[in-house]
Amino acid sequence: MKIISIKNLVTKGTETLVRFPLPLLFAIGATGVGMYLVGLDYRETKHADRLYCILMACVLSAVTFIGVKLYTERQKTKPLFTYLINVAFLVALSLYYFMMPDKLNEMYVIKFFQTAIAIHLFVSFIPFAGFNEPNGFWQYNKALFLRLLTAALYSGVLYIGLSLALLAIDNLFGVKINGNTYARLFFFIAGIFNTWFFLAGIPKNLEELQNDTSYPKGLKVFSQYVLLPLVGVYLLILYVYLFKIILQWHLPEGWVSYLILSFSVAGIFSFLLLYPIQSYSENKWIRLYSRIYYFALIPLIVLLLVAIFRRISDYGITENRYFVFVLAIWLCFITLFMLVKRLTNIKEIPLTLGLIALLTSFGPWSATSVALKSQTQKFEYLINEYHLLKNSKIIKCAEELPFKARQNLSSAVEYISEVHSYKLLQKYYRQNLDSLFPDTTYSHKPTELLKIMGIQYISRWQREDYANENFYFSTDRFNSKHIFNITGYRQSFMMNEYFGYLKEDKDSVFSSDYVTKDTTVTVKYVSKTGILSFNFKDSLHIDISLFQIVDSLKKKHKIDEYSMKATDMVMKEENERLKVMMIVSSINGNYTDTRKKIRINNIQGDVFLCIKPEVEKRK
Repeated sequence: MKIISIKNLVTKGTETLVRFPLPLLFAIGATGVGMYLVGLDYRETKHADRLYCILMACVLSAVTFIGVKLYTERQKTKPLFTYLINVAFLVALSLYYFMMPDKLNEMYVIKFFQTAIAIHLFVSFIPFAGFNEPNGFWQYNKALFLRLLTAALYSGVLYIGLSLALLAIDNLFGVKINGNTYARLFFFIAGIFNTWFFLAGIPKNLEELQNDTSYPKGLKVFSQYVLLPLVGVYLLILYVYLFKIILQWHLPEGWVSYLILSFSVAGIFSFLLLYPIQSYSENKWIRLYSRIYYFALIPLIVLLLVAIFRRISDYGITENRYFVFVLAIWLCFITLFMLVKRLTNIKEIPLTLGLIALLTSFGPWSATSVALKSQTQKFEYLINEYHLLKNSKIIKCAEELPFKARQNLSSAVEYISEVHSYKLLQKYYRQNLDSLFPDTTYSHKPTELLKIMGIQYISRWQREDYANENFYFSTDRFNSKHIFNITGYRQSFMMNEYFGYLKEDKDSVFSSDYVTKDTTVTVKYVSKTGILSFNFKDSLHIDISLFQIVDSLKKKHKIDEYSMKATDMVMKEENERLKVMMIVSSINGNYTDTRKKIRINNIQGDVFLCIKPEVEKRK
C-alpha cells in the first residue's frame, strides 16, 4: 500500500498535467472567469455576456480535449498528426466562441447544454472507436463513473471543511470574510481540484482493459438491490396509471412523459451496470429480467407518445417537447433492437445519444428551429382566427377571447419573447417594441405584448376553473426613476413578509418586530381583514388595508402586472398621531370562495413612518 505524501501528490499531479495540459488549461480558464463573475454586482452581470461565452467555450474545450487526448493515446497517433488534430479542434472551438451572440438568451444556453452532453457522451466511447472490445469499453466507463463519484466526494468534503475554517476565522478572530469568498472557493475546488483529481484517475493503458474481469461487489449490490427494485416500483406505478386512464378513458397528463423517460433510463442504466456479469451461470436471471423489462416498456412507450402528442397538439412544439419526442423515438429504437437482435455492443447507446444531442443542436431540424417555427405558426393562426390583425398589424380584440385561446396565445408569445427574442414579433406590431423593453428595465414581456392585444396573460399551468383566481403585481424597484418625497418621515425599513400559511380566521395574526434608528416597530397582519398594522410603544398604531390596494389594482389594470409604475404601488395613511407611506415592490396572493375573499401570500416593499410633532409634544 502506497503511503500518501506531498511528494506522491506532486508527482501524480505533475504526471496528470503533462498528460492533459489542454484540458487543465481550459479548466483553469473557466474557473478564473467563474470566480471573476462572482464579484460582479447586479448591473455589471447584465453586461457580462461575453464573459459567460468565454466560460461556456472553456468548459466545452476542457471536455473536448480530454476526448482528443484519449483518442490519440489509444490510436498511438504520430506527434505531427496529434498536433494537427489539436489545432483543428482549437480552431473549431474558437469559431464556436466567436459565433456566439453578444447578448445571450435561453436558446443559446440550450444549445450549449446539448453540445456539452454530446461531447461528454463522445468522451465515453471515443477511445474505443474502431475496437471491438465491449468489456474494455465497460471497464473504461466504470473507471470514469467511479472516479467521478470519488472526485465529487473529495471535492465536497474539501469545500465544506475549508468553508467551516473560513467561518471559524470570521467568528473567532473578527476577520471579515466576504460572502463571495465562499463562492470563489467553490469554483476553485469544482473547476481545478475536482478536474485535476478526476483526470488523475483515468486509466492509461486502455488496451489492457479488455482482459480486466474485475467487478466491484458494491456496484453489484447497488445495481441488484437498489436500482432494479426501484425500477420495479416505478414499473408498477406506471402500469397502475396506464390501467387508470384506460378505465376512465381520458388522455394522459403531460408530465407522465418525464416519469416514463426517467424510469426507462434508470432501467437501461441498471442493466448496463450489470453487463459484465450477465453471462455468468449464477446470473442468468439478469438476461431474463432484462427481456421482460423491454417487453414491459412497449405499452409505456405508447403511453409516452400519446402524452407528448397531446401536449404538442395543445400548445405546439417547444424545446422540451421536442427533446421528449426525440428521446421517445430513440427509446423505441433501443427497445426493439434489444428484443429483436439483442444489443451486444453497448457502445451504441452513448454513440446514438451523442449523435442525437449533436444533430438536434443545429440546422433547420434543430430543437430551437423546429420549436420557433411551431410556436410562430400557432401565434399566426390564433391572431388570424380571432381577427386580431388589421392591415397586417395587431389590433385590440373587440371582445374577450375564450380561455383556451388566451392561454395558447400566452404560451406562444411567452415562448417567442422569452426563449428567442421579442424582436421576432416586431413585424406584427405597430408599436416600436424596443421602446417598450429598454435593456435597463425589467418586465414580463409576454404580459406587455398581450396587453397591446387587450388580452390577459394566462400561464399554461392554469386551469380554466381557476382563471383569474391568482394575482401578482410588482414593480422594478431598482430601475424605477420615480422620486418620492419622504420629507417628514423619520423611520424607514424594508419589509418582505410571507402570510400564505395564515388561516382565514380572526385568531390568525402575523407579528414581526423591526428595529429602526429611533425605536421598534411591531408589524401585525390579520388575514381575515387584510389589515396591516404598524405599532409603536405607548399604544400608537396606524393601519393599512392590503385588500383595498389589491382591489384598486385589479380594477385599474385587470390583469397581473410584472412591471407596474411605482406610483401605482404606493399606499399612504395618516391619523392624528401617525402617518405611514409604503412603496410596494410586489404583492401576490389569490381569491377564495369564488372571489369573495382575498388571501395575501407575500408582500415586499419599503415602509416610511413618522410620529407627528404634536404627538411628541404631548408625550
